[in-house]
Amino acid sequence: MRSIPSIKYAAQYNREYLDSELKQKGIRYLFMGDALGATYDAGKTEMFQSGVQQIIEEIKNGAVIAIMCTDKEPLNCHRFALVSRALASHGTIVNHILKDGTLCSNDDLEKRLLEKYQPNYARCASSQQLMARQEALEKAYRGQSKQLTCDSK
Repeated sequence: MRSIPSIKYAAQYNREYLDSELKQKGIRYLFMGDALGATYDAGKTEMFQSGVQQIIEEIKNGAVIAIMCTDKEPLNCHRFALVSRALASHGTIVNHILKDGTLCSNDDLEKRLLEKYQPNYARCASSQQLMARQEALEKAYRGQSKQLTCDSK
């Protein structure tokens, strides 16, 4: 999920290499970094929304989708902060493959995000919590987006 899929220290993630290797295994590679690549306001653009809709349509047509990035920790990657969030908001079930090969649900990552940026919310339990969760998540996602933007400079 990089805007420019080319990296010197990890050539196995370069666009041409991935396309060639996956094609040999009968897997279709579709570059979408132009639509879904990380920028601070990418989630608000028409191109981003169109890319998300394209993924949703592919899933509805029976495709199994894997969105790749070189980040080992999904919480620190825009895949989670932007793409997974958008997909989940449309009812798509999103799981993240961790470094050790195990899966982590998007809901579990959102709990970790809340613990990091909204610890008071993460610890409370009330009848109004569901309504407040969206607001707390919004603040947590904003905090994470700022962190990701600062880290990439």
